[in-house]
Amino acid sequence: MDKRFDSNPLHFEPLPAAGSPPDAELLGTGFLVAWCSQKGLLSAAHAKSAEGKQLAAREITGRQFLISRCSRTFGPSDVKPEAVSFLWSYTHRLFRPAGEWKAARPKDAIWYSHDFLATFKGVTKSPYLVPDSWAAFDRLAPLIDARWVDAKQSEFRKAPEPGLYEKAEALRNANRLVPVKVKATRVEAADDLTEKLLALVGKPLTDKAVKTTLTQAGLPIAKRAEQQALPALGVAYNVKKLGAPPKPSVTHLTFYRKGVKSYVAGLNAETVFNGYPNALPKGLTFADDRVTVLGKLGKPTKEYDGGDMWPLTVDGVAVELNVWFARSKIEHVTVSLPRPPK
Repeated sequence: MDKRFDSNPLHFEPLPAAGSPPDAELLGTGFLVAWCSQKGLLSAAHAKSAEGKQLAAREITGRQFLISRCSRTFGPSDVKPEAVSFLWSYTHRLFRPAGEWKAARPKDAIWYSHDFLATFKGVTKSPYLVPDSWAAFDRLAPLIDARWVDAKQSEFRKAPEPGLYEKAEALRNANRLVPVKVKATRVEAADDLTEKLLALVGKPLTDKAVKTTLTQAGLPIAKRAEQQALPALGVAYNVKKLGAPPKPSVTHLTFYRKGVKSYVAGLNAETVFNGYPNALPKGLTFADDRVTVLGKLGKPTKEYDGGDMWPLTVDGVAVELNVWFARSKIEHVTVSLPRPPK
């Protein structure tokens, strides 16, 4: 039996609110990964890895570790044997309280999704807006700790030790989160980020360098042929299946001007982008108007209603540089694979 511990407490929730963090559905599993790390329950291979050491030191989050190290899945091979039964039953609602325990806490559902949603109810406007932060983890962790202790003592067949859950709830309530604002905030970007992002175009998501760049930039890794984005950074990218056999690959990369609104399929929401903070391709800036762009790039190969296109080569790959304008200024810049001939 495949005992994966992947857990999405948002599964039965309404659609995401605008401004939901990337990969919000992975936060539940990410917090479990972080909990295992803090309890010393990750597998030896994970714990000894560079990412495992970063996670233990709280330099990265469980969600980031889940994406970069575990390919977005979490199961028995990722943890020590003593944690497998607990995580499997806790995430699949298999614990069956009986006797003294049921009488002591009759309304308590011993289920990770229930605990996750209850922990953040009224704390954030939407469960999708729970931040991927250690502060949020610290609000949830005491309850998981209590479940772990209770499971080891009697697998929920006897009354919990006095004060076990009261203490967990007090620790949870003491950790007050600042509500997440929907508006994206500016993020810092490495000086060479533009060059690294441009190199993604044409490459499959399975390429280790692609995953590394996306993770370092904070961009979510697409799960299918879709558009994904990090509004706070002002960047989005599109994925389609290319090659033989077909592999999900990056086909478009877009840099946005501050305030641009766009629907992002991967986030399932219309979002407002911050302006990309670094240099744009070919020395362009968001202050450039169409005349300035023509002066920098010369006559375009193609002209569209609202934009122009120039051929470009990035790391030996032929791409198209598309510049789109609004009120005479650059609105967004897209670098993409050439369109197939009609």
